[in-house]
Amino acid sequence: MNFNRIAQAFEGAPNPPPEKPKKRTAPRNIRPEVFEAAKKATMESGWPHDMHLVGKGSENFVFFFEDDKHKDIVYKVNYLNSFDVFCGMMNDNLQEYRQGVIGLKKAQKDRRAKLKVLREYFGFSAVPVEKTMIRNMPVDAGIVKELTGRGYTSEQLAKLQPGVPALVTIQRKVDIKRQGDEIELGCNFPERTIAKDPNAATIYDEGYRLLVTQEKNNDWDENRQKEIVEKLYPESLMIGLRIDHDPEFKESLRSFVSQAIKIGNEKGIYLDLVGNGNLYFVKQPTGWQPKLIDVLLPLFNDSEKLAESVEKIKQGKSSDIERKSVMTMMNSIRTINALAVLVGLPDRINAPELLDVPSETWARGYIDMRSVKRRESKPMAA
Repeated sequence: MNFNRIAQAFEGAPNPPPEKPKKRTAPRNIRPEVFEAAKKATMESGWPHDMHLVGKGSENFVFFFEDDKHKDIVYKVNYLNSFDVFCGMMNDNLQEYRQGVIGLKKAQKDRRAKLKVLREYFGFSAVPVEKTMIRNMPVDAGIVKELTGRGYTSEQLAKLQPGVPALVTIQRKVDIKRQGDEIELGCNFPERTIAKDPNAATIYDEGYRLLVTQEKNNDWDENRQKEIVEKLYPESLMIGLRIDHDPEFKESLRSFVSQAIKIGNEKGIYLDLVGNGNLYFVKQPTGWQPKLIDVLLPLFNDSEKLAESVEKIKQGKSSDIERKSVMTMMNSIRTINALAVLVGLPDRINAPELLDVPSETWARGYIDMRSVKRRESKPMAA
């Protein structure tokens, strides 16, 4: 209750003018021109709800709603799996378009199946409730240029009306901060770490042999293993401190890592812990509970895809996208194994496909994840 405004009313003083709404600025991970293009596209779509773009990941645009009825909803539009559909539309290629739509349906089925497995391994309450659909999404010249690297004429863009079919995920927003004390678990790629820290570069090969190929070495006692992990993953220093001072958190994290190893070895599903907002631990009356907000790797990245792509790398026939895919899966395996070191768990995710790939393959040919194009062959010359 605003007592100041009540007092003003009784005294006959005028109410203060309402605050002007703040102009919504582009999220830090999206260029302003892309943000404005997405906002314009959604406004012109005729959608009844006030949606705004809040983020862009490796495969999704993320929107929130501002109206009261839908304010607890997160709306994710997967642009990565719509690229084949887009190419078919721009090239007037019906066969390519149909194959793209089939790919979307397969992606939808794959995601639903993996979410079911996640709940089996981690519990229903750990995985957000969501619904997946295939919907026509409005596009704009700025968005198309951002995703393809090319500009198109208005005549060419007219082919994309009334929108491009896309895989849409609707989730109920998980307000972590309202649930009590929380710990976010996120990491970066060690290849980025060694590019900035020469000291970390000196143990990069040792870390690869410890966490990926799991070579046995008598010099790797528990302290040495933790030292390797902390140098390659500087973010793990805070996690290590929390583990040392909070036995309940250590036990919860240990249980989570154990299940993450099992789901990797038994189901070939690797969890994505790179970046922010994917995994949290929340302190609740029953103890620390994991919240798997967004831990699935880009679709079709699993053990079968890993074996197939690694074989192409060995033969020198891999594309940038395939090398990026392997790197993402390899880092997922490496990160879970690093957490296993921190909690003192002897089990590891096994990836025999990577045994013959030396560490310098990744250090020398490291790909900046933000610069890789979605596809080597571009649709239509602009």
